[in-house]
Amino acid sequence: MLLSGDVLWLGPRAPWAAALDAAVHSCAAAADLPARGGAALVVIAGDPAAAADWLRRPRERPPALVVADGDDAEEAALQAGADEAVSASAPPEDARRAVRRALARHAAAQDETDVFRLMVECATDLLTLTDADGRTLYASPAAEELTGAPAEDLVGREPFASVHPDDLDRVRRAYVGAVAAGGAPVATQYRVRDADGCVRVVESVGRPACAGGRTYGVVSTRDVTERVEMEERLRDSEARYRAVVRALPDVVSRLRHDGWVVDFHVPPVFETEFPAEAMLGRRLQDVIQTDIARKFADNVGRLRETGRVVSYDYEVEVMGETRHREVRLAPLGDGEVISMIRDVTALRQKTAALQRSRTELRALATHLQDVREEERARLSREVHDVLGQQLTAIRLGIGWFGRRLSDNAEAQARLAELRETIDETIGHVRQVAADLRPGVLDDFGLASAAEWQVERFAARTGLATSLDVEGTAEVPTDVATAAFRVLQEALTNVARHADARSVDVTLDVTLGGGAVRLTVADDGRGFDGNAVGRRTLGLLGMRERAGALGGTLDVRGVPGRGTVVECTLPLAPPRP
Repeated sequence: MLLSGDVLWLGPRAPWAAALDAAVHSCAAAADLPARGGAALVVIAGDPAAAADWLRRPRERPPALVVADGDDAEEAALQAGADEAVSASAPPEDARRAVRRALARHAAAQDETDVFRLMVECATDLLTLTDADGRTLYASPAAEELTGAPAEDLVGREPFASVHPDDLDRVRRAYVGAVAAGGAPVATQYRVRDADGCVRVVESVGRPACAGGRTYGVVSTRDVTERVEMEERLRDSEARYRAVVRALPDVVSRLRHDGWVVDFHVPPVFETEFPAEAMLGRRLQDVIQTDIARKFADNVGRLRETGRVVSYDYEVEVMGETRHREVRLAPLGDGEVISMIRDVTALRQKTAALQRSRTELRALATHLQDVREEERARLSREVHDVLGQQLTAIRLGIGWFGRRLSDNAEAQARLAELRETIDETIGHVRQVAADLRPGVLDDFGLASAAEWQVERFAARTGLATSLDVEGTAEVPTDVATAAFRVLQEALTNVARHADARSVDVTLDVTLGGGAVRLTVADDGRGFDGNAVGRRTLGLLGMRERAGALGGTLDVRGVPGRGTVVECTLPLAPPRP
């Protein structure tokens, strides 16, 4: 069965009307055309313009077939909104096929309309349709979220009612421009006030559309408040970044991993070396020297492997002067790095001058130490030889007097006291001479001198001491002197401060590794290295002695667990 209900016919009936196999009823005027469900099919014979409004509402009416003669008439009927058109003189079978097409197209239109309705009603953007006069004919449900008012309240109103007064003229001009654009979309951004008085920023895209001989405005409006605020924060951040970068004395650039320069800031001091206009939009390797470009590529490779900040330096000739540059590369993500180039020429010059000064001061200190050791040796010899000889001569003279006054008991007692005093003085003289410069150091070497010093220390302090000497190699005089003085100072510190019960001394003169190693360890109270610091004069003196020969001094102390002094002295003198 072709139709499931009656047919309502407007206008003269066509010859094939009886072939529809349905009851056909006449309709007097277009105003009497039924709504949806009022008929299985409506046939309009003649000009469909009288029923144009009815035809344009496919969801509210039954399927519509227009009887039109000629291709132009059929096309006009379809443009007016008919579901199908057929000639009055068409054979019955063609008319039946036209009916079937009308029914199918109407059903499809219903499905499409439902889909489009679902899309519009679920869209987060506000979709509005306005007439040529600017009145709103339709507003999607998103209106309530955007404006705070139900969509029904916008219908029949001018679409600019919620526009911020300061933006109203600009929005009106944009709307007029969209109408005049002839179909091209026009976008504008402006502020609106919602029902609660809150101001939001929206973006509307509108374009004119024609249907049924009428012009409409189709506008899509989106809330872009968060985006605008984010863009504002981004601009502020960019401005702060630019301000910070401009204040830096460094060349700051953003580069891709392949060296392509994305952004480049050049302070005045670098302008001759890195003109910004020559850098932007080019590969860094194509602009800078080949050897510097190779360093850059190598360090970018390191950065990509480790994901960490890398740094390197290089030298470059600028206007006939060698300049020193320090470069730091940091990952930015998205295949980019940030590069900071700093001129460290002045710093390098100051560092070199400071190093020269330290070298000169150390050389002076070494010279003073040598002079002092020479003076000690001279005084030791004079004290030992001259004073010793003179005291010996005095003792012999007293002995002569003793022989002459052998029968005088009182004189013999007095002379015995003098001889005892002279013997004590000779002992003190020998001790002073040994303290100034022990002869055993010059005559028998470092190992014997260390043994002599440890024995004297044990005798003077009563502490349990041990000495372990490894090797018998001959040590140069300057190295032996430094090691002996360090041993003296370390033992003095033990006696003064350690409150120890025992001291162990190890002297390695096997010359393994080309150095002499001296270790003095006690079991005393120890100390806090951070609290003592590096400015203690005794420790400072030992460090200077070791440092003057290119050696090292390591002092390790733990409160309550003793102290270890370890000195390493190379045999070869340090290079100046």
